Amino acid sequence: MAAHTHRALKFIAAFKLVKALGLIIVAVAAFNLVQSRHVVTLADWVTQLPFHQGHRFAVAMVDKLLGLGPRKFLAIGIVSCVYASVFVVEGWGLWRERRWA
Repeated sequence: MAAHTHRALKFIAAFKLVKALGLIIVAVAAFNLVQSRHVVTLADWVTQLPFHQGHRFAVAMVDKLLGLGPRKFLAIGIVSCVYASVFVVEGWGLWRERRWA
């Protein structure tokens, strides 16, 4: 039974570390979008995509994203970094089988 528990902890730890990696990617993207020229480049790219022509929900989400200002992207990046660091600490603790994790 102990080996099964250890395997489960390793799986949960790996999942937390993958989520942390995803949040780091979001943070890097948000920090890159702080500069307005990157937002314009993203907007141009999105308008070239085929889903832009008929999917109302996707278009609304992209328009909302492109309407955010630099301060919002900065806040998104900072919050993503903080949240990712929490996941890294939890994942590391679970991988090392620490009680506090």
